[in-house]
Amino acid sequence: KLPGNYKIDGLYTTKDATSFQISDRHFIAEATGMVPIEKEDENYTLLLSFDQYLWVDEESAGEYARHQEKSRYSGSHRHQNPPLGIGIFGRAGWAPSDRNVIDQFYSFGIGGYGMLIPGRDDDNWGIGWAGTHISSDLRDFPVGLRTWEHAGEAFYNFWLTPAAHLSLNAQVIRPADDTLDTAWTLGSRLQLDF
Repeated sequence: KLPGNYKIDGLYTTKDATSFQISDRHFIAEATGMVPIEKEDENYTLLLSFDQYLWVDEESAGEYARHQEKSRYSGSHRHQNPPLGIGIFGRAGWAPSDRNVIDQFYSFGIGGYGMLIPGRDDDNWGIGWAGTHISSDLRDFPVGLRTWEHAGEAFYNFWLTPAAHLSLNAQVIRPADDTLDTAWTLGSRLQLDF
């Protein structure tokens, strides 16, 4: 059996939310406060997420399972890396477009522990894409928004010691604001656990 997690979240609030259903002839009046902006009396969203191994190293999977069982009975919370292997992950979310700037979100990727550099079994890595859909009701305003914002990221996390990890990542983002250019970034992070 390959390890994996599947999750469904639903969120609901009775807090008022700004309605994006504004007529063109009232836009200036509402933007300047001359006419009150309409409110919706509730808001909600649905989120789905998963991660699923496609392949695992049997020996490391056995060690990980034994550690999890031992931790359950001993109360130990010592960190133990998941088994060596490769898996996929994804998320999707939806919300009403008439009261949310973002009404859809999707992401997908592949990653794993070890496998890429021989002898570096504690490293982890991943590459993924995310798409954020901007509400069509909001895009009706004269604000210059694209339908989607796209982002891609690749990272590699080097395990230096049990308490030190060095991550390198590269990102590319095509923003929803159509007046902005595509952004490219390279970054690094050193994490020290005490």
